[in-house]
Amino acid sequence: MTSRTSVSNARAAALSLALFLLCPFASAAIQKKPIVFTKSIQLIELSETLTYPARVEPRIRASVVAENDGVVTKIRAPLGNTVKAGSPILVIRNTDPVYQYSPMVVTSPVAGVVSRVEVTEGSRVARGDKLVMVTDPDQVRVVVEVTAQDVASIKPGLQAELKMAGQEDGLKVRVRGISPFVDPATGTASCELELDRKASKKSLPPLGVIGRVLFKVNVRNGVSIPDAAITYRGKEPFVRVVADGKAKLVPVKIGRKEAGQVEVLKGLKAGDELVERSSGFVADGEAVEVQQSNKKEKDAV
Repeated sequence: MTSRTSVSNARAAALSLALFLLCPFASAAIQKKPIVFTKSIQLIELSETLTYPARVEPRIRASVVAENDGVVTKIRAPLGNTVKAGSPILVIRNTDPVYQYSPMVVTSPVAGVVSRVEVTEGSRVARGDKLVMVTDPDQVRVVVEVTAQDVASIKPGLQAELKMAGQEDGLKVRVRGISPFVDPATGTASCELELDRKASKKSLPPLGVIGRVLFKVNVRNGVSIPDAAITYRGKEPFVRVVADGKAKLVPVKIGRKEAGQVEVLKGLKAGDELVERSSGFVADGEAVEVQQSNKKEKDAV
């Protein structure tokens, strides 16, 4: 009897030891699946932004010159005066010693404001000398110089944004026209833009100010993902997606990188579940537990 009891005790001890030794393997067997955070791929609008220095100029600017020699006897519209087309601006008296000519009244060719006066009363002028300049402050244009490589991307009617120093929100502008000629000295072509008065309800920018114009070009629908979601095998880029509850490595072709995002040209489509990050290493084909990143972002909002 004692012998049988000893055998039973020995077997129990051996079984306990076996269970103790197998415990780590049992724990590993019941360990939870790796957690991955995914985001559903959606097509979004992508584009490139071209930025150029810009200057604001009057669209109507008329320079008035003397048609004959003489002396300025009267300035009827001094600097800052509003004038109509055909309004008298100044009077010039011909000083020919032989012939007596009636004083010549110089008129404004356009409606606007006298923005510059080049003479004073008593000034002697010759034919062709500049007298005054008249501009219309209510009609402005924006001028930029576009590099040769970007000329093909900027077409008449293209919407853009004009930003000036100290202003967060820009003014809506659109391309009125662009020169087909590239200046060989500068390598640029002149481009003229006009304010979109319907889209921009703000006051007109001051004439002569310098700002910058932002063009949105090459607009298309595409896929953009965080740069951190890209993994490399050698020089080849891959991403991880989840399909049927398992992680899968997918080769991709990538394009432009900007602000931590990269455009995927090939390899992903709308509806794919992209793995953005995981709780640890995930092998190709391994079963995973999925949590959606975009769902958490929506819940946080």
